Amino acid sequence: MTKTNFRKKCLSLLISLILSININAYDIVIDGLCYSVVNLEDMTVSLTYCSRDLKGDLVVPDTIAFKGKKLTVVNIGDQAFYCCEKLTSVVLPNTIKSIGEWAFAHCSKLTSIKLPDSLLIIDNDTFRRSNLVSITLPKTLTAIGSGAFSGCYQLTSITIPESIKEIHDLAFEACSSLKEVIIMDSEDAIYMPSSDNVFKYCYGIETLYLGRSVYNIQSKDYHWPLAFFYASKITIVQGGLVNSERFTNLREVESLSKNPLPITFTNSVYLNATLYVPVGTKAIFEATDGWKQFWTIEERKFETSSVGSSVIDKVIVPSVYYNIRGEKLDKLQKGMNIVRDKNGNARKIIIK
Repeated sequence: MTKTNFRKKCLSLLISLILSININAYDIVIDGLCYSVVNLEDMTVSLTYCSRDLKGDLVVPDTIAFKGKKLTVVNIGDQAFYCCEKLTSVVLPNTIKSIGEWAFAHCSKLTSIKLPDSLLIIDNDTFRRSNLVSITLPKTLTAIGSGAFSGCYQLTSITIPESIKEIHDLAFEACSSLKEVIIMDSEDAIYMPSSDNVFKYCYGIETLYLGRSVYNIQSKDYHWPLAFFYASKITIVQGGLVNSERFTNLREVESLSKNPLPITFTNSVYLNATLYVPVGTKAIFEATDGWKQFWTIEERKFETSSVGSSVIDKVIVPSVYYNIRGEKLDKLQKGMNIVRDKNGNARKIIIK
């Protein structure tokens, strides 16, 4: 055996040993599910591994009994259900606070999962290349990790709850069947390291509901994901829209706000899209720059209860003032002022 082959064999054995240590690092086994103790004082455990023979529908228990003691299941560990190719659905208990990396990745028959209302974090690559058709993200969720739903080809719609603070790169990459994205209303922006990468290769998005802005950490500005610009229908909750001139494929625009800010769309949108505005506000839009250019403006009674209406009619509070030279001001001054609110929308105000 050559030195090179010997080194390769040793390396292979070492990797196998490391993997076996990680995979078998559990303390309790019940009904094909393996648990590791998180904290003996709190009597909590993590579900860390399962038999790859599990199939069909699975309901994860909120507690387990072991030697006369009751322990609470508080999280799903890394790779816990990785490649469980016979699982079709999973129900997680409301005691779960986090789901680890690759936990349900490559579960090729997993079409549905009920996430708990207690969930705070979905980690990196958690559902990568699973077969999820739909999923409801709980209102407690604060972060979605990198690649979390990457390659979920059957996913058609996603609603981002108002509790979400950050979504990382490639979270919804290559979700090629994704048609609808709903971003629930909030006054705070969602932080994305690079917004263009979050929905990378999602070129089938048709419908958008934009209840708040996205802040691109890399470019340090407000910027929608590139895939959003392919949409044909958009619902705008607040008075304005960042990057509005890049939405070139629109055929239907809904503005839920009764206080429109100046905006800019392309001539193609003005000619071909229909603008729907709240009942009794058509005259306001016809007198506002960027909206009055629409050739077709119609009033519509919006039913917002099924989506959200927490910020629709609020006056957007300005956060930064500039003069016409771009210099930052402490307060509005006489003459022309540029006001940029915290959602990235800018407008001109003249103080006499």
